[in-house]
Amino acid sequence: MGQTVTATTNGPPASPQGQTRWDRFIYWSNRFHQWEEFDKNERDYKLTVAGRLKDARRELGQGEPSWLDTLTFAVTAKPNNLTNWRATQPFLTWCKAEPEHARLAFQSLWNEDNSVPSGWTNSLRS
Repeated sequence: MGQTVTATTNGPPASPQGQTRWDRFIYWSNRFHQWEEFDKNERDYKLTVAGRLKDARRELGQGEPSWLDTLTFAVTAKPNNLTNWRATQPFLTWCKAEPEHARLAFQSLWNEDNSVPSGWTNSLRS
């Protein structure tokens, strides 16, 4: 596409006439995805963060005590902007104060079959 896509502040951006909000969402999603800078600005750094989280998961699975340091690095170091520091810091404080509970929670969450752990669904609804 070769051009920067910008939004307006005066309501929804221009798009083909007569479309639903979903159609406009898909239209703009496609425009952003076609943008030459999309991977560089919207995807690559997320894959970097995901790789760091994968390292923490692997270390936890291998029983390495460094898993929590790796997790901390994954969610606090640049380029992570996926989690807000206001939520991340109390969470990491809890992990460090309760390392055994944190380990058990992440072992349950990062299980081998990637299923939702028993009891988590109801807990998350509360």
